[in-house]
Amino acid sequence: MLSLTIRYPSYRKWVQSHRDLPLKLNQWCNVVRWEFKHPTPFLRTREFLWQEGHTAYANPEDAQREVFQILDLYAGIYEELLAVPVIKGRKSEKEKFAGGDFTTTVEAYVPVNGRGVQGATSHHLGQNFSKMFDINFEGDKGKKEFAYQNSWGLTTRTIGAMVMVHGDDAGLVLPPRVASIQVIALPVGITASTTDVDREKLVAATRAAVDTLLQKDVRAEADLRDNYSPGWKFNHWELKGVPIRMEIGPKDLAAGQATLVTRFDGSKQAVPLVDLATRVPVLLEEIHAKMFQRVLEQRNSHMKTVTDFGEFRKHLDEKCILLAPFCGRPDCEDAVKRDSQRDDLVDVAAGSALMGAKTLCIPIEQRSLTDFIRSRPILSARSASIPTARRHPRHSPSSEEVIDLPPVTVPSSRRVVGRSEMGATSGSLVWLLLLAALAAAPAAAIVNEMREVQVVVDLPFAPSGWCIRLLNGTHQVGCGSSMNGNEGVIVVARTRDEIEGARDGWKERFPDYTGGFMLLMDELLLDGSTAPLLLSSSRVAGVLLMPSREGETIGRDTALSAEAACPNRHSSLYSDWRACGSKPASASNVKAQWNGRGAMMEQGMRFTDWPKPMIRVLNETVLATMIKCHDAYNVPGAKVDVEGRLCAVGTVKTFELAAGSSEQCMRRQKSSLLAELGMPPRALCDALQDMNVFGVYPPGVANKTGTGAYLAVVTRMDGVSVVPDSAPATYGTMTALVTALTAAKVIGDNLDTFEAAAKTSNRRLLFAFLHGESFDYVGSARWVHDMEAGVFPPRRKPADANEDVPEQITMGKIALAVELQQLDGGSSVLHAHVDGKNYDADEKGKGKIKKALEKMRSGMAGDRFELKEDRVNANGVNRRATVTPQVLPPSSLHSILKKRRQTPAVLVTSFDEQYRWIVYVLLLQQSSLPLIARPRDGRKGGGGQGEEEFPPGTVRTTVCPNSMAAVARGVVALMADHVGIDEATQKKLKIDQDWLDMLSSCFIATTKVPDCAYLKALFPKTDKLFDRSTFISAESASTVRQVLLQLLVLATGEHSAADQSQHFSSTSNVRDRESCKHVNEKQALFAYLWQADPWSIPANTSYCYRTSVSLSDAKSIAFIPDDNGDMPIAGSNQSTWVESRMAINPTYSLFLVESRPADWTLLWGRLGIALGLVICKKCSFQPVSSLSFSPSLSSVDATIPRSSLTKANGRQKRENPSEKPLPSP
Repeated sequence: MLSLTIRYPSYRKWVQSHRDLPLKLNQWCNVVRWEFKHPTPFLRTREFLWQEGHTAYANPEDAQREVFQILDLYAGIYEELLAVPVIKGRKSEKEKFAGGDFTTTVEAYVPVNGRGVQGATSHHLGQNFSKMFDINFEGDKGKKEFAYQNSWGLTTRTIGAMVMVHGDDAGLVLPPRVASIQVIALPVGITASTTDVDREKLVAATRAAVDTLLQKDVRAEADLRDNYSPGWKFNHWELKGVPIRMEIGPKDLAAGQATLVTRFDGSKQAVPLVDLATRVPVLLEEIHAKMFQRVLEQRNSHMKTVTDFGEFRKHLDEKCILLAPFCGRPDCEDAVKRDSQRDDLVDVAAGSALMGAKTLCIPIEQRSLTDFIRSRPILSARSASIPTARRHPRHSPSSEEVIDLPPVTVPSSRRVVGRSEMGATSGSLVWLLLLAALAAAPAAAIVNEMREVQVVVDLPFAPSGWCIRLLNGTHQVGCGSSMNGNEGVIVVARTRDEIEGARDGWKERFPDYTGGFMLLMDELLLDGSTAPLLLSSSRVAGVLLMPSREGETIGRDTALSAEAACPNRHSSLYSDWRACGSKPASASNVKAQWNGRGAMMEQGMRFTDWPKPMIRVLNETVLATMIKCHDAYNVPGAKVDVEGRLCAVGTVKTFELAAGSSEQCMRRQKSSLLAELGMPPRALCDALQDMNVFGVYPPGVANKTGTGAYLAVVTRMDGVSVVPDSAPATYGTMTALVTALTAAKVIGDNLDTFEAAAKTSNRRLLFAFLHGESFDYVGSARWVHDMEAGVFPPRRKPADANEDVPEQITMGKIALAVELQQLDGGSSVLHAHVDGKNYDADEKGKGKIKKALEKMRSGMAGDRFELKEDRVNANGVNRRATVTPQVLPPSSLHSILKKRRQTPAVLVTSFDEQYRWIVYVLLLQQSSLPLIARPRDGRKGGGGQGEEEFPPGTVRTTVCPNSMAAVARGVVALMADHVGIDEATQKKLKIDQDWLDMLSSCFIATTKVPDCAYLKALFPKTDKLFDRSTFISAESASTVRQVLLQLLVLATGEHSAADQSQHFSSTSNVRDRESCKHVNEKQALFAYLWQADPWSIPANTSYCYRTSVSLSDAKSIAFIPDDNGDMPIAGSNQSTWVESRMAINPTYSLFLVESRPADWTLLWGRLGIALGLVICKKCSFQPVSSLSFSPSLSSVDATIPRSSLTKANGRQKRENPSEKPLPSP
């Protein structure tokens, strides 16, 4: 209390506005107890060192979130550093911090005496102290509010807990991660007869071994004292608890080994001296794991679940931890303590009778009710089965299993209280952790009555995708649940009118219900009108999206884009209105911005902080179960007698570890306690990263071919979607990729022609497929950086002096950059966008942009498409009234022009002043939507004369390939002209229409590999390639990059079955993978890859392809450490986007709640399972009526079965489909 009275008057002065919050202060100091009895070293001393933090927040949600974050950190100190397992829980009302709302704690168990040790506490003080000390502030709406406060602390008691848990009769036993000396090395076997030479050899070997370990960051020392015997030294270092003793004697030295003795179990092993550097670090980790596991097993063996007071007394005498039902009232707690005291036994140390049982905590991780219920044969039950699936990271098996469960208890009505209210998982039994002080006696009853048991159905999460949290240098965006999961009554919305009910919490349907809702809605209903409503509604606890139904349509003016209205505004070439649109009004007029018509929100749905979970549910069984439950219980007039109960989805957990900004996240990782102690820091977030894909045709040879001039054909690989794991390819991205691959295929089909022309003209072609462009141009900015640094393209391997290596391409060698974007074919008019300053400078020079556009038009002449040119002066004065303004839309060209404004650059799109297809980055869509097919001849059905539009009310999942074919022909004509192919030969260059049709079908009309025969043949062992979108991730290779890499090799590579009359014959005799791989070792100019060709005869024949395709990092240079190991995130003009790591596996479950508010007295008392079961003298169980769902989902019958909730820590690993990497160093 002293620290509060010192600090809080200052807090009152410091906090005046909501902008002053949160306020977070931490201190390390020594504390002296004035009144003090019964000292115990480390555990209870008159003076102790502690760490104490005090924070203040503007709202209770953020404050409570911090309470559990700090609790996790404290648990990590015990478990990850000290190898002491702890139980995280909430203190009872009697034991909580006086004046606080609630207290959380970590509790350790000491097996030697059966006692519990409170390890650390984290308190939520609510507004109690802010009102007392008048810590108020002006809220964002001008209203006076009191701060919500927390307090948390850790003391030197941690040392005492470690000593008691691990120590033995020989002294300390230190966990390796905190031991100041991890290995003590001793020369042994030195006697009076040992020669000086042998002695020096042993000492030298000991020193060398220590030096080896020090180089591997192992804290090692050598004890070379010659005035003590080896036995004395053994005892000395055992007493100090050093984890490993390393002995090197004459026999060890002769055998080239050392003997390692572990302190915690005394085991010995001989390790070769040459293996010390690798074996000892592993052994230290093994010791930590074994120490932790040994204590954990001891604790678990002494943890007993009791429902009878006789058992309670028995297990107390056996020094056990007891899990028992508890009513939650202080008088129950007093009765247990009083009646469990042993007057007939004496605590020798204290000289008094043994104290009674003490309440430690209500554990946060709740045990399943199933075993408890099965052990009571008096309970009535019915046999049932439920669908379930194995817990697994994001890409878990999609099949549903049906598991038969034994009879289980069925529920009567109850209200479920969220963990934010009661500190425990909703719908599971809240166990009270009781520990014997030393003994127990006859006392009050364990359970007076248990009338209600909440039953929960654990739903299989896979296959599903969920919205994840991203952070940049200043903000956090994306979705996430609370630490303990969100929950709410299900509302199924099939129309926008039904979603409108969120404004008043569906008051008409649920007049008595005051809790949250979990909205299950059609994905196409998440648009510009509904998304802001769901975000602002305090009653919507989460959103579950179900795939759109067959034949469903939407209007053309529906805003479905997750991108911002002004994409990549802060990384634009422009710093004024031009960053947002083609007209001066665009900066202030959202509708005039590039994506103003299509964006669901001005800042972008993907770039909005959405503090609630959003999950796309793909499991049809789960969807059917939820809908059945909703229709049976939540629809007015339901046939089932539900007695006021409602169907709810709970424990929806998508909790993210990172918060604030990427700079804060990275700093916290680096400055964590583990890092300070030399241990790997806990990862909270990772930079968005993948790979860029490049193809150079033909590759220039350094110092031989001269300085080449390159035509760069650029397109992006990524797009923006809210749910990245499940969203299909974004169509604006895919149309450009298909077009570029179609143009590249012409090079592969006419490789000799292009190579011969390039050799004469010394002009070459560069295809650049860039990743992460939606997030401040991750890929293009890194590409430009690498060109400026002279490291592009990357070397495939270290080259010998006589080997040819690729020419390094710099910015100055890019003669022209042409980017393709959003070629959806919605009109017969295409548009060429340029930057005014760039265009005017080029026109005064060689006029490369104008000539390039004229050449593209000549290639498109037969396609009935018009390519309009941007022809406006930089000052905005029109030269021709019918043309588009001269502002470059968001594109990868911004990165090029920011570095070198004079590089001629043009963007070819299907839109003019605004993105014309408003769902160019369609949030979520499947191939079940209606298709508009293109006639085989490619001349009709879209892309005809005039501004042909598709009918209103139609959503396309395939786009008319006419525009892609036209642009591909234009690009081919431009490429041929650039390398110097003569006009007659140019006319013979044709695009492969079958190739274009295949790409259009596989990338656009379908969303999964099984729907595309070509890709299924190309990746026969992978059925999940299209489970991910084009979204760039932090740790997994995106599907689009993996597939595109293989397609580009097939399109442009030359293989061993090539016509022997051609100049290329270096692999003509290569007939297997190993031989193909071996070719890479002999040269450094090309990559040789063994790959199957789905269109070969016979089908899927594999060849050794020679290719100039390469990969380079698509990772922002803001995340490349400098010489000091720091990342220049703060103030960086580069992309600073990171992806948060997940704290737990995503989960959700199904259960019933009461529709009317419950009386809190009953909730804490008679309805005891909300905060524990009632402690009383005897158990009284009564059969109750029951409800459930049949696994066939064909009817609603008698019981909802329960399967226990689970939680797993760690990052969600996104499963990587297998890919064929290019040879690299």
